Amino acid sequence: MKHKIIKLLLILVFMLVITSVSTKLKALIDEPGFAGAGSQTLTPLQINTPYNLTLSYGTEKGFKVDFTDTEKYYVIETWGDADTKLVLSGGMYGSSYKIDYNSGVDNNAYVETLSTGTVSNPSTMYIYLSLETNCPVTNTTIIVREETASIFGFEYDNSRTNTDEFVDFPYNALSNNYNATRYINADVIDLSNLDARGIEIFDSEIMIIMGHGESTLFSKGLGMVFYDGSVLDQLEYVYSTTNYAKFVMFAGCETAGATYGEDIASIAVESGGVDCTMGFAEKITPAGLKHYVKKFFEKLADKVTIKEANEFAATRSLFFPAVYRSTKVYGNGDIRLLPTSTAASRSGSVVDLSMLYEYQERKLSLPFEFDQISEHYNRQCFIYNNYLTTDFYQFQYDEEGNMIRAEHSGSYFNPDNVLPILITSTPTPTIAEIGGDVYTTLTGTESFIIYHTINNVSVPIEIKYCDYYNSQNNVVMREAFCTNLYSGESVNYEDLLEF
Repeated sequence: MKHKIIKLLLILVFMLVITSVSTKLKALIDEPGFAGAGSQTLTPLQINTPYNLTLSYGTEKGFKVDFTDTEKYYVIETWGDADTKLVLSGGMYGSSYKIDYNSGVDNNAYVETLSTGTVSNPSTMYIYLSLETNCPVTNTTIIVREETASIFGFEYDNSRTNTDEFVDFPYNALSNNYNATRYINADVIDLSNLDARGIEIFDSEIMIIMGHGESTLFSKGLGMVFYDGSVLDQLEYVYSTTNYAKFVMFAGCETAGATYGEDIASIAVESGGVDCTMGFAEKITPAGLKHYVKKFFEKLADKVTIKEANEFAATRSLFFPAVYRSTKVYGNGDIRLLPTSTAASRSGSVVDLSMLYEYQERKLSLPFEFDQISEHYNRQCFIYNNYLTTDFYQFQYDEEGNMIRAEHSGSYFNPDNVLPILITSTPTPTIAEIGGDVYTTLTGTESFIIYHTINNVSVPIEIKYCDYYNSQNNVVMREAFCTNLYSGESVNYEDLLEF
């Protein structure tokens, strides 16, 4: 009897397993896009071309699209009033499948995908669309579209503030993976134009704006100044909503703030719905902005996170004006804007500690000052007569506190050839020298001294920041003037930024 009971139990367990497997198999077979399912005729979709259709509950529509580029970001989504469901297979999913219901706006479906094809060998993705609920359908659109990067630079009314030449840095980093477009001297109203996706430029997946930040003019002072060659106007996010924007860089003065919700960068996350933004809490010179943007996108090309690219860019200067410590990232800074599938792994890499050992040897007899410049970077900077120098060691650490990089600035202070400070007062450039009647008022100056070694000679250099105000358009330009305090000669500010 005991053996019969055990045998009966085994039979019951076996039947339950078979039933469970059968149910799962049936569920898979019922999902369109799998072998044996979705055998109806597939409608070809053209990229960036909306396809309008009528759906009936219980009846799916099948589509296909060919991708002819590798590692480019696309979105497959529905627009309209229906509660839709997408099932995708092929392409990057291969023989598996991806299901999405309500990731889009309202009850629309939305899937971000990465293309894997080439012109000679296209990659086909199969798309099956149906109604998730038996709801009234007034209009439904399906689209396969490229993700967009929109990059703005300006030729302002003073050549010192122009940012038009900066646009190549983000364009070169992003154009392989996004439909990237450079805009020079665009008007704010142009942002409402529809791009290749059929969506407003304002709602690009990535938007980079490089120019004047505006902190006092409109609303709460939350804006960036656009210039179309004749009229200055302002972009605001106070009353705007962006459904698709992943990252917006507000590269201008005072676009981030000390209090969350009181600056354009944080408002764009809080009210605008952008996933991540970046801005500056201080005034920044055009040369400093150019340097930061260049370093940010050079690092971003390594396929790191936004937070990592920002931190890296903020540490690539031979000295540290306040603005480099004032960069702020709001929202999800862990987003990677570039795909990581081909990125090299750092696991098992050996850290070159020669600079650490050199520093430890030098600090035994020389004064170095510790500076925690960011979360993962610190410096030990050589001090001469209480002045900072550009002779420093910089160390980078990972999340666990392990040192992963040790480097030197390349500028070694020479105690045997130090020039004395002979000039104790430097002139402040007049309004006419920096922009004629465009900037009418000098509103403030800030200066400090560093020692920089040039051709094995350690030179005292004054860095003076001057803020000039344009009362007509209510914008401020910050300029840096650098003077050799031994000879009185001018020093190129950009030479002091490059590290």
